[in-house]
Parts: sequence; structure tokens; C-alpha cells
Amino acid sequence: MPIFTVGAAGTVTTSSHEVANSLRFETGSAKSLSVNASTSASTRTFTYSFWTKRALNPSDQEDYLGAGGSADQNHIQLRNDHVRVRHYASGHSFDVETDGELRDPSAWYHIVVAIDTTQATDGNRLKIYINGVQQTSFTTSSWPSQNFDFDFLQNGTTTYIGRRGHSDAYELDCYLSEVVFIDGTQLDATSFGEFDSASGIWKPIDVSELTFGNAGFYLKFNNSFDKHTLTANGNVKHSTAQSKIGGSSIYFDGTDDWITVTDHPDFDFGTGAFTLEMWVKMDTNSTDYSGLFTMDNPQCSFRINNQGRIQFLQDHGGTRGNTDDADTSGTNLRDDAWHHVAMVRESDETWDLYVDGTSEYSGSGMSGNITGHTDIVIGRRADSNSNYLTGYLDEIRVSKVARYTSNFTPSTTAFGDDNDTILLIHSDTTNNSTTFTDSSGAVSSLGNDASGNGNHFTVNNMTNVDQSIDTCTNNYNVLNAVSNPPNGYTLSEGNLESTVTGQNFVRTYIANTIAPESGKWYWESKLITSGGSDRTSLGICSTEENVGTGTTVPQNELSIATGYSRIRFTENGSTTEVDSFYTVPSANDIFMYALDLDNTKYYFGINGNWWNYNTSQTGGDPTSGSGYVTNSTNIIKGAMSFFSRVQAGSVSTTFTNQFNFGSPPYAISSPNSDANGHGNFEYAVPSGYYALNTKNLAEFG
Repeated sequence: MPIFTVGAAGTVTTSSHEVANSLRFETGSAKSLSVNASTSASTRTFTYSFWTKRALNPSDQEDYLGAGGSADQNHIQLRNDHVRVRHYASGHSFDVETDGELRDPSAWYHIVVAIDTTQATDGNRLKIYINGVQQTSFTTSSWPSQNFDFDFLQNGTTTYIGRRGHSDAYELDCYLSEVVFIDGTQLDATSFGEFDSASGIWKPIDVSELTFGNAGFYLKFNNSFDKHTLTANGNVKHSTAQSKIGGSSIYFDGTDDWITVTDHPDFDFGTGAFTLEMWVKMDTNSTDYSGLFTMDNPQCSFRINNQGRIQFLQDHGGTRGNTDDADTSGTNLRDDAWHHVAMVRESDETWDLYVDGTSEYSGSGMSGNITGHTDIVIGRRADSNSNYLTGYLDEIRVSKVARYTSNFTPSTTAFGDDNDTILLIHSDTTNNSTTFTDSSGAVSSLGNDASGNGNHFTVNNMTNVDQSIDTCTNNYNVLNAVSNPPNGYTLSEGNLESTVTGQNFVRTYIANTIAPESGKWYWESKLITSGGSDRTSLGICSTEENVGTGTTVPQNELSIATGYSRIRFTENGSTTEVDSFYTVPSANDIFMYALDLDNTKYYFGINGNWWNYNTSQTGGDPTSGSGYVTNSTNIIKGAMSFFSRVQAGSVSTTFTNQFNFGSPPYAISSPNSDANGHGNFEYAVPSGYYALNTKNLAEFG
């Protein structure tokens, strides 16, 4: 049964500090964050604070922070549902574990570990707070010795979030948000949260003004808060007169037009690999040495030579990678035609200049250290007001990797963002617009530090899909990890993916954590594998009908078969099956659900089409109230559960579904939110319906 309680930390109450994102970790996926600190943290005094929402409840260990080798292990972790801090070096030098258990997968918990080993009293050297309360009862309390030295965030060693320091073990299975490390100060929980005056619920506060210390960090997991600032100069503008990708491109008139990019450490390539690329349509009269992407102090220029051929000039005390000024062997770019151009330096100091995917110039020994710029400009020379470009640019991308190591076919679609992109400029906008936006996320990517210290973490085996909007200030519905489904049923992706394989003659139900009793609610699911049977289905029933163990048949329910064309209605123990009403779903189909508890109606659709149960698979309308699948007061009553199920019978293949209650575990191609601005759905949310989260529940549920 759903186990959501309004007293869970950081959930129902409003807050002056709203948290936008969390990061989803998963056991067995090698997902983690790592950093090799450039400045060592204090080994004796620090504070580690974070908010977490549990996924599975494993019996082993999960590291929220791990460092050190196999003979010098440092752990802040969860063990058998208990918060634990320990050091292991061929035996435990200390081991402190709280008595309380964190077992609720519907709740967000706040944990603070405050360290000061210089203290004379052992209990003051290590303090643990859960939801604002200092823990005083422990299953194990072997305290660190006075002046004990931890290894977290030491220069020359790697510190991990999501695994232990020396191997891919003790992986997290949870959501994390508001992760903060304070270097040099032992703080209590009130530096990070407070009790709400109305509800008494512990909630987060703004931590941005804290003193983080030299090696401190603040991870918001928000890839939109710190993108590069672009400034238009002269008459540079977007123009619909020409475009390569989309409906416009950027026009430079050749006299005084350029774009300034605010300098940032991202552009300090050092001696590593990088790629500069864009589409260019250059006028036949564009000046010699027209600048494309140039940096100054020291000089680094991607431009044309005086013959209109592509050229890269690097003068940073190392070997100069260059096309000769008078070279005419390559493509003349001053031909009023679109060309894709790319400069690539590999980590072994080899370099290539590509035009339309073909390497036209290459060399080796480009060993300069590219760092310390004062000016970054697009469309002219960086170190003087000269060499202006006449023409158009489109899809400008800068990457911190060698994108191309051999000839290639240039993409004719817009570049997407990834963890290696540090600047991305699209142009698909209105004519004459002078607003230029960096669409990359790398400068503020999932592991980037918002403290101002620049202690950015490397993201390991994670993508933007792992970024979630399920947070400690707006808690979203998930599947219930403690409803104890029979063996063979597993949950993953933060309790948003359910899988069952090869179950014979059992009824396996897995339900959700938030069960509304009123209001209008919308959610979606994505079919990954159908199970190929009429025994696999998705549906609804009253919470009182869903007994949790999943082996007893609800007496009132409605389900939609995923491997067959069948709707199953059960009322007072009597089942009616309607066959051949709809086309059998296929892998990657998106199912849509709308539950109107105020008017006792349930709607269903697939891939943007709402069913009209009276006539066909299309034409239903949850907003107007037509085309509902059922309005049975036996099926829709009280608090409701939404389930994935294998009916009695055999499923020889795998049945897998991903559920989107507003915070999806899969990529969304056309984002849609509800009228309150909550949720991220593939299809439009019907008017009056809302995503299942605590903010909406407090208003409508």
C-alpha cells in the first residue's frame, strides 16, 4: 500500500528556498561523482550535509562519501538502513552507526555529519543529525581518536559520491539533492535547514551564503544556473535570410559585429584535447584573417588565412599549429556557400583542420598550454578591433574532447548538449533578434560546484536523464519499494522502473507511494517490453484493495493489457474482459492516464490519443469529461493505487515499464508541465489535471 505521510521531511510545506533538482543514483550502474581536489580540505574539521530519498532498501552498504585505498577506507554511508561513519584500515579504527532506521522510500531525509576531531570529548568529534535532530542513540559507537585525520578531499586522492574510494562497490541507490561540504568548520543542522513554523516539518534553507572553506563545495545538480554569458556587439543579429540548421543563422556585417563570450575556466584547455566547430557561410569579400573563434592573452585563433583557407593559430609558448598564411591547397571558404569547419586537437598533441568532414590540414607537436585568456570573441580578432567576419555562422560548439579523429559526415541537425560540451550556440529564433544564449550545460553540469570555489565533480556513467525534479521541497510519487512484491519483481531508476520475468501462476502487484483521495491527476508510463501476453497489465484499484504482497486479487479494479488487446474490469469479484478494442501496444509506446477523483472518472490513452471507450481508440477528452474508460464507484473509491501487474499465468519474457509521475526516468522529446508548472511529460497535461507531487497534493488532494 502507499506509505506517503505528510510528516516526511521537506515535503508538504512551502519554503522560501525551493530546490529545483536532485540526482538519481542506481546500484549496479557504476554511477558516481568524483573529484581530485586541487586544494586539500581540513583532515580534522568539516561538515557534510545532504538530502536523500531512498530507492531500494539493500542490506549492505551505500556510500554517500567515500575516499581512500583498501587499507585506508573513509566512509559516510548507509548500512542496513542506519547512517554510519567509519574508517577501516585492516580493521576498524572507529565505527559510529545510528540506531534509527531510514526505510521510507516516499520520504526525503536530511543528514548532516559534523566532524571536529580536535575536540577532547569523543561524542563531540563526530555528530550526526537526521531531519534536524542530533542522534544520541547508536548501534555502534567506537569514536574517532582525538586529532584523527580523514582523507576526504585531499589533493592527490579521489573522493567519490555514490561509491567507496577504491572500487565500484557500496553504490548508492537513491536521490540526492543540496549536497554541501563545509571545509574547516563543524556546523550543526540549523545551518542547512529549519522546522516549519506551521507544520513542524524540517525543510531546507538557502545555504549559498555559508562560508564553504577552500575545499568546500555545493552541488545543486542544476545544469542551467551558470551558463556562459554572451554579449552582442555592433549590429550582429540573428537573420532568417540564411540558415543551415533551423530557421535562422547569425549575421556579421564585416564592419563592427562580434559576440563576446565571458571568460571562464572551461576555456582553459591546458594541454588537453578540444574541438572548435561551426557552420560558416562566408561572403566573397570577407577580410583576410576573418576571425571565427578567437582568444587573447595569449593568442589562440580559429580563422581563415589571407587566401580564405581554414587556419588555426596557437602561440602559447609551445609549437604553433598553423596553416601557412599563403596556403591555397584547401577549400576556399570565401565562396558564399555553407561549410562545416572544425579544429580538433587530440590529447597526444596532434591536430586536424576539417572542412565538410574532410581533414585538409594536420600536424603534430601542438604542445602549448592554452590557459589564462582575457578576451574570447566570435566574429573578429580577439586582440584588436580588426579582421571582422562578413557572413553567417550557425551551430557553434566548443567541446573539451576530440570530437573527430578521422574524416566524418557533418551533422545536419542541431547539436545536442552532453557532458563534454562547454559552449553551444544555436540560432533558431526570430529575425533581427540580438539575444544570444549558450545552450550548453557543461559549465553548470550535474557535478559542478555552486559554492564559487570551482571544486567541480566529474560525472561518471550518468546522463541528463539522471537529473530529477523530485526534490526535498517537492516530493514526487514513485513505486513503492516496501510493498513486498513476490520474487522476480524488481524496481530500478529511482523506483520508477518495474520489471518482472518468468513468473508462473502468481499475481504480482507493485503500487505507488502517494495515494490521492480527491483531485484530478495525470501521469504517463513508457512500455519497454510487454511480456507478450494478456497476463501483463497496468491499472488502478483502491488502496484498500491493494494488499501490498500482491498475491491476492483485488475485488474491484481496472487494467489494460500490454501484450494483448484486452481491457479487464473487475467489480465485486466479477470480471468482464473486452477484447480487440485497441491495437496491441509496442515497445516505447507512451501510455497516458488521467484520474478524476472529484467526478469518479478514469481516462486512458496511448501516444497522444485519448481513448473514447464508447466508440474508438481516439476522441476521449478528460477536460470535457467525455470518453472515460470507467466511472465505476466500485473501482474508483477512496485513496487510489496505480499498479503494474502480472496476472495468474506464465510470462516467459520480460515485462518492463517506466513510470513518469512528473519526474521521468527517460528522455522527453517535447516537455509539458501542468498548470502549476510542475512535471515533465511527453504529452500535454489535460486542463485541470496535475502531476502527483506534494505541492499539488497539498492544494488539490
